[in-house]
Amino acid sequence: MKNKLIKYRLPKLYFLVDCKKEFWFIKNKYRDAQKLIGKKKFSNIINFNIPETYSDNHKQMVKNISLHLKNQQHNILYNLLKQKNIYQKKWRLFEKNFFNQMEVITGLTWKNKTYALYFLYSCFWGGDYDENGNIIYVNPLLKQGDPLYVIFHELSHILFWEYIYDNYSKKFISQNHFWLWKLSEIMVNYPLSKLTINYKFPLIIPPNIKNADNIIRKFSTMSFCDIINKELKKRRG
Repeated sequence: MKNKLIKYRLPKLYFLVDCKKEFWFIKNKYRDAQKLIGKKKFSNIINFNIPETYSDNHKQMVKNISLHLKNQQHNILYNLLKQKNIYQKKWRLFEKNFFNQMEVITGLTWKNKTYALYFLYSCFWGGDYDENGNIIYVNPLLKQGDPLYVIFHELSHILFWEYIYDNYSKKFISQNHFWLWKLSEIMVNYPLSKLTINYKFPLIIPPNIKNADNIIRKFSTMSFCDIINKELKKRRG
């Protein structure tokens, strides 16, 4: 029996809106977000979006935001579904070229056939992702920033972490997690800056990440994986 050639299919991104996911996100993502963003900035972000809601008591903060969500659930759901229809159409214009060019630029293959995007009101810092999974989270209701860019950005993060989890041990990842997160915030720009999909990508690096310029200068001379491996070699000594 002759071997049949299996045609490789690029991934597909599915757009979702789910009220239950909002409450899950608050309970499961806020602690880590505060650690990475920093307590002061995180509290400012929360209070800016829902005044006087942040609390040093995590359970109380979750309770405060959950109550707000329940009270505003109808309006939030309506607005999220409206944005879902808008950005799903915009995304489809870029989807195939994005997934394809990301592979060519990085030399990697997307690990999953499908990825899920949850539009969430409660992601007040704009975007987030499941580090070792296939889910991203975007708040399309924020006045600042372009949700379409955030989708590109978070998917680029996913590809970075897929490489990390495929090539480095869980112990190494755990021991160097904060440092790896900082590297991901730099390297997310590598493929985005090289994409040719009729979208202008800004170079975005959080202000609390220092000495990023040395790595950025390597973008034009080194491959995506070589930069990562070289930086991680420094951690191993």
